[in-house]
Amino acid sequence: MPWIDVVITLACWGLWAFLPKLAVEHLPSAFSALVFQTTGSVLCVLGYGVTRGSLSGGWSWRGIVPAALAGVAATVGMVFYYRAAARLPVSMVAVTTALYPLVSVALALVVLGEKLSPRQWLGAGLALVAVALLAPAS
Repeated sequence: MPWIDVVITLACWGLWAFLPKLAVEHLPSAFSALVFQTTGSVLCVLGYGVTRGSLSGGWSWRGIVPAALAGVAATVGMVFYYRAAARLPVSMVAVTTALYPLVSVALALVVLGEKLSPRQWLGAGLALVAVALLAPAS
């Protein structure tokens, strides 16, 4: 049942987008992000990797460099997400930052040469409309 991975991701990311608002009410935003990143990396990823045997295997700089850059990008994004959650309503921050897949799609089009069908272009456009409709009026 491969869709269970998608459902678990959806649930976890929903919590991930909401819980920072509770954290920054009691901790500085950068420290909250540090706790998040450390706990997530050490406890979850290492624990999962060890129990599943997925930390062994070949090493390649062609894989390590983009993985490291992804970690840096995620961490920088997380620090600014916590800062935004400390200053703005989490409903607005979560909805607006939910556009991040459009950045991934744009990079896939430009860098990887991937193509979108007309239906997928429509979906990307509707994602923008959905975020605009869900975002609180300022």
